[in-house]
Amino acid sequence: MAETYLNNKGKYSKEYNELIEKLVPRRGEAPTQIGLLLQCCRDLYLEYYDNDNVNLYENVGSPTQIYTCHVCDGSGVDEYGCPCPYCDGKGETYEYDRCVSDEFQHCIEYINLWSILTRNDKGKQLNEHVSKLHEQLIKDTHTTDSYLVYKDLYERLIDYVMELVLDEKIELENALKMGLNNDSKREEILELEYVKRPLETKYSTLVSFLECAQNGELSPGVFYNRNLFDSKFLISDLGEEAQELWRKFNDKLCEAVRDYKTVLQQEISEIEDKIKELKR
Repeated sequence: MAETYLNNKGKYSKEYNELIEKLVPRRGEAPTQIGLLLQCCRDLYLEYYDNDNVNLYENVGSPTQIYTCHVCDGSGVDEYGCPCPYCDGKGETYEYDRCVSDEFQHCIEYINLWSILTRNDKGKQLNEHVSKLHEQLIKDTHTTDSYLVYKDLYERLIDYVMELVLDEKIELENALKMGLNNDSKREEILELEYVKRPLETKYSTLVSFLECAQNGELSPGVFYNRNLFDSKFLISDLGEEAQELWRKFNDKLCEAVRDYKTVLQQEISEIEDKIKELKR
C-alpha cells in the first residue's frame, strides 16, 4: 500500500497527527495561526481522499452543455415510476463552468499567505507547490492519470507545510502552549449548538403542524419534506364521516404533539442556559 498521510505512513505522519490533535478542534476554526494552517491543509487533503473533490467546486453561470439523462433516457422517472435520482426527474443533466468554492479557495489562499510571509527556502518551496496545486484544480483535467497527479500534489502539500511548521519553532511553541485549552469554552459552546440545532428543527415542525391543525388543514408535508405531500386541503373538503374520524384522531395527535413540544422546549431552554453561562 502506498505511503500516505491517510494510512499514517506519510513523511511526517507522527508529527502531523500530534499537531492536528493538539491544535485543530473537531468543529469550528482553529484558535491559533499554525492550527489554522494545518486545518486548511487537512481540509483540502480529506476533501480529495474522502469526497474525490466533489465539494471543492461550485457551478458558475448557466449550463454550457445539456445532455439527455442516460439513466432514465430522458423520461424523468425510474423503473419504479419515481423521479429519477440521477437527474432529479428533469430528464436532463447539465454541464457547467466551475470554479473552486469560497471555502476551499480560502484554504488555498491562507496556505499561500503563510508561504509568502515565511521568507526562506521552505516558504518559497511551499509557494511554488500551492501554485501548482491551484493550477491543477482549475484545470481539472479528469484524465485517467489525474488521480496520481492529485495524490502526489496533496501528499507533498502536507510534507511542505510540515517542514515549514516544524521550522517555525517560536511560533509553534506558542501555539502548543495555547493549544485548545484557551478555547475549551468555545468548543463546548459549539458542541451544545450542534445538539440544539436538530431539536429546534423538530420544535419548528411541531409548531407548523399545530398551526395547520388549528386552521383546519391537513398537511402531511409538514412531516414529510417531499413535493408529493406539499399540498394542503381543508378538513371541510372531506365527507362527514371522515371529518368526524379526523377530529377524534386529530385531538389525540395534537395532545401528543403539544406534550412533545413542551419537552423539546424545556431541552432547548436548558441548553441555551448552559450556553449563556459559558459565554459569561
